Amino acid sequence: MVAVRPRSRARRRCGICGTRCPRFDAGAGRRRWRHLDAAGLKLYLEADAPRVTCKQHGVVVAAVPWARHDAGHTRDFDRQVAWMATECSKSATVKFHPAVGHSLSTPRGCDLAGAAAESRVA
Repeated sequence: MVAVRPRSRARRRCGICGTRCPRFDAGAGRRRWRHLDAAGLKLYLEADAPRVTCKQHGVVVAAVPWARHDAGHTRDFDRQVAWMATECSKSATVKFHPAVGHSLSTPRGCDLAGAAAESRVA
């Protein structure tokens, strides 16, 4: 478990559109996102998840730069699963990421198409 926090310029942004918004409340407390393994151990990022008031979307959880809105894993995790799903066998992908499942369905909130496009650009 690694405790993290967004840089000051990335704080208090709408989780959907990314505009700067006033803080609403502390939200449901701290949240965790699954990150890439480190030294063979599962790694999770943990941070406060306050809510903000967006003029367009109302009260939403503030955005974090390491994960997409409403995802339980980081963008890096997305990219690795997307790459493995396109470049490796299904059994290899499931071996490294059991959460992906036997049918290779995407984890909640995972955007494989977007993640694959990001990994080609990066």
